[in-house]
Amino acid sequence: VAKVFFGKDAPGIVIHPNPIKGNSFSIDLNNMAKGMYSISLINNLGQEVYSSQVQHDGGTATKMITMKQALPNGVYQLVLRGENGIKMTQKVIKN
Repeated sequence: VAKVFFGKDAPGIVIHPNPIKGNSFSIDLNNMAKGMYSISLINNLGQEVYSSQVQHDGGTATKMITMKQALPNGVYQLVLRGENGIKMTQKVIKN
């Protein structure tokens, strides 16, 4: 599998692996502005079950997220918010 980029990509996030196995996963921050970002995992009841912050130096990078508690199996919404008002969401599955 290879990622191929043509031209300038819009900012975005990719979670892997998805479905999540265990208590850790990675977030690819693609073409994102420099700054502090908050990460939240929201369950299907609308409850925040995990939150953290990551410092991003700008551009494209991968951040490893390790949760202290076991996350129950289910479907979650990952919400990434930046200081500059940016908000991105992605569906995440935990098996």
